[in-house]
Amino acid sequence: MAAFIDSFISIEAEPVSVEVVCQPQEGRYYYVTTYTKQEQEQERYFTTNPLTYVGRYIGGRIEGWGKELQEWSHFVNEQGKEVIILHNPRTAFYHIKHLPVVRMPPDYHLLPALDLPQAISVADLLDIMAIQATQTCSACKKVGHRIHTCPDKQGYFDAQKPKEIFVVRSPVVGKYYEATFWDRKEGHWSNEKHYSEATTKREYAGQYLRTRSEGYGDGADHWGIFLRDGKEIEIEYDYDGKRAFYEVEARE
Repeated sequence: MAAFIDSFISIEAEPVSVEVVCQPQEGRYYYVTTYTKQEQEQERYFTTNPLTYVGRYIGGRIEGWGKELQEWSHFVNEQGKEVIILHNPRTAFYHIKHLPVVRMPPDYHLLPALDLPQAISVADLLDIMAIQATQTCSACKKVGHRIHTCPDKQGYFDAQKPKEIFVVRSPVVGKYYEATFWDRKEGHWSNEKHYSEATTKREYAGQYLRTRSEGYGDGADHWGIFLRDGKEIEIEYDYDGKRAFYEVEARE
């Protein structure tokens, strides 16, 4: 992680850019921003814009469709207050891999949304995360670990685990996934979003490489090709179109 951060900080000739996502995942922590670059073929997004910390994603909602469609994302910040983001066409989120524990009171959903704090630059964010990666948590005495819950708070956070997770039907080349099936969708084509119940079985597939197809039209068969433990594996797409993927960190 430190080497990754240093590679960005050392760049002075061009604005610092980080990869962002347009759809956050429940239980993860984010900064909100707007993307400045899109790689259409891979559906990847990047930004050099300032980022504002919003906290732990707890869910979202969509109303309307077409030109009338509106989308909101809900977060809980370090003070246990709810932060609500109304999306615009370029709203994006930066996933934080290192962050102090966020404490949430049981009545967090009853509190009013906060005004967003002042945004910081991408370069400043990377500096902050480099410092946080070396800090020691006072409760569990771990240094430089990923987002965690300390032992004395584990029971509470277990009770807050989401019942659904956001999944995608089209994985992005180079990212890592668990293979599963979606249970619910919302919105209208081409703005559909898919969700899987937290209890639905998921299998680590690895790094997505490409798709393989055989046949033609409705009779064609499709497989997703992933790299897991140094070997290519195939995940078959089902006829009903329920196959989906949940993005995770690399496990190799």
